Amino acid sequence: MLDRIFQRHSIPPDEVYAKEWRHRAFMYASEELAIEREQADAKRQERKYRLSRGGI
Repeated sequence: MLDRIFQRHSIPPDEVYAKEWRHRAFMYASEELAIEREQADAKRQERKYRLSRGGI
């Protein structure tokens, strides 16, 4: 998760750890929701692609 925060938001791990626990918890929860949205979007795109190819 720290790698993802660093890669996407340019916040290094030491800055994440320096934040209060509630701010870290918010950051982690926010990234978790983003991951879930990305997975749902990928699943939708895959289904759309299969349907366009005549599959189920």
